[in-house]
Amino acid sequence: MKTILTSTLLLLISTFASAQQPFTFNQGGTSAKNYYEEIPYEKLSGKMFITVEIAGKQHRFLFDTGAPVQITPSLAAELKSPGINRMNISDATGRKDSLNVVSLAEIKLGSTTFNNVPSLVTNSDAYTCWHIDGILGSNILRKSIVQIDPEKQIIVITDNTKKLSLSKKNAAQLVVDPIQSYPYILIGSKDQLYFMIGFDSGESSLFVPAEKDLATSEKANTFTTISAGYGTGTRSLFGLQKSDSTRRILFPAIKIGKHIFTNFTGETNKSNMTRMGTKLLDYGGLTLDFIHHQFYFDTKADTIHVEKNSWPIKPSVSGNHFVVGTVWQELKGQVEPGDQILAVDDQNTETIDICELLNRKTGILDGKLSTVLTIKNSKGEVKKIMMKREL
Repeated sequence: MKTILTSTLLLLISTFASAQQPFTFNQGGTSAKNYYEEIPYEKLSGKMFITVEIAGKQHRFLFDTGAPVQITPSLAAELKSPGINRMNISDATGRKDSLNVVSLAEIKLGSTTFNNVPSLVTNSDAYTCWHIDGILGSNILRKSIVQIDPEKQIIVITDNTKKLSLSKKNAAQLVVDPIQSYPYILIGSKDQLYFMIGFDSGESSLFVPAEKDLATSEKANTFTTISAGYGTGTRSLFGLQKSDSTRRILFPAIKIGKHIFTNFTGETNKSNMTRMGTKLLDYGGLTLDFIHHQFYFDTKADTIHVEKNSWPIKPSVSGNHFVVGTVWQELKGQVEPGDQILAVDDQNTETIDICELLNRKTGILDGKLSTVLTIKNSKGEVKKIMMKREL
């Protein structure tokens, strides 16, 4: 388990509350030509953080291709950003709310200025933990080529492919949606069944399949179900996902361009979108060419074997308690979602700080092959559970 709490800020536009015509975030941009910017990023628990400049001040933002640009209410008030819409939004867990949209007069990425960019006004506990003032989303990137280099830990933003080293053999088709330019990649299974999957840099996992997208693949027997589970572990903009059924699935092979991933696994959820996250950067660099509708995955290996790193429970947080989030088949009947985790081996976890969890560079279970959990159930009974990592 890479982290002990999955958090993604993917937003889906569901309905339009104040406009007769569908509102699009694909407005504004830069008049610069032949620009090239190298933006350093900090990676923390799978999240990517960058510095942008707004009205002459430096601000820390989350880099999230699964969302439109967003700023906090306090920053919107400071900038006196004019409101241009109000919209109903669904986050990655399916929770909904109505949010204001403002026009961000100016935002600088390096020395390149982008003007009049629509931005949602949002806030969450995670923003406070991460010390961020907003999110740099896909709509501001829609007329650029974006390259993420995990070795140098930089994000390159340019409008000129000649400034980058790109190989056609590494290319796959890229499609964007008309509302916020969310990027989708065309990938294939071993049976040449192709489907679209979103690239969401706000997601820490490698692969998060939505149950609704699996019907065709399931009929074609392109994947197998490894295990069934129940519970929650996903936190998004509007809070923790409600408990629900889930399953671990395995694709023997997935093809991205000319590269083949074997042993490709993921945990399903009931969201509206299948997506890949920043775990992909563990295997190579990538380029989102929004201009020419190409996705490039750059790695030396033609075939990449994905190691399993699954546990029979997924921990989560409830209040200031470390709890069992999802329970998988192996421990069904022994523990329940919501049971408190008092200790992991000899490490006391009776109380937990969610900010500490979100800002950890490594998870409590990282590097372990087995562990002993001290569990307290809803009746106050305490017991120890021994569990092993799936290899």
